[in-house]
Amino acid sequence: MMKCMIYAPFRRSLPLAAVAALLLLSANAASASTLSTVVGNLATAPGSSWKSFNTLSTRFAQGFTTGASPQFADNDGNGFVSMQALWHLQPGNAMQFVDGDFQFAAAVTGFILELRADNGGVPGSVIGGPVHSSTDQEGELGFSLGSATSPLQPNSSYWLTLAFYAPDGSSVATPASILTTTDTTSTGSGTFGALLVSDDSGANWGGASERAILELRAEAVPEPSTWALAALGIAAAALTRRSLRKTAA
Repeated sequence: MMKCMIYAPFRRSLPLAAVAALLLLSANAASASTLSTVVGNLATAPGSSWKSFNTLSTRFAQGFTTGASPQFADNDGNGFVSMQALWHLQPGNAMQFVDGDFQFAAAVTGFILELRADNGGVPGSVIGGPVHSSTDQEGELGFSLGSATSPLQPNSSYWLTLAFYAPDGSSVATPASILTTTDTTSTGSGTFGALLVSDDSGANWGGASERAILELRAEAVPEPSTWALAALGIAAAALTRRSLRKTAA
């Protein structure tokens, strides 16, 4: 009798623990797949160098293609397709009073990011943004943007454009810069195209041999493996519930 009393609770608790683990794994998998990398090269180091904004009218434009998959969509049902861009930047310098003396130091610098359609090999109409973000530190600066409908279509070309400004309206003595690389490798479903530069606010564009160092992520349809894991958790829960009912009877 003692053996049966020990075994029965153990037989009931084991499926419940397994089901909890499966459901937790499926939830984590779904969460991890919310934002997928469209294209990126943040880990790139070879041949990196800085390219400065010449004036406040200077614009940089990094082209990219989306690739065949994943499919980008509004998964969380909030009415927007979430997108996030991380761009490796360096703020401008300005004369500041530091440690009892005036000297050039990194100043809070604002940046404006836009997602644009492709118009014959140059940036076209704005389909995402503009988004403002500022920093006084070198590194990856984040921009969050979204659209009511998915602006990213499979196997299509787009541009990320960037401008800079002084948030407080003051002048920045040394312009901001973007980090570039000669390495053409990238991660994600898409690939990088050309890096273009304009000194007249985007009226005319010229080419550069480098690529900007950045990453674009977007809300994407979960991979089939995520759905399979979720289905497995639901099936296990149903079987456990059925088993407990039989045991109770």
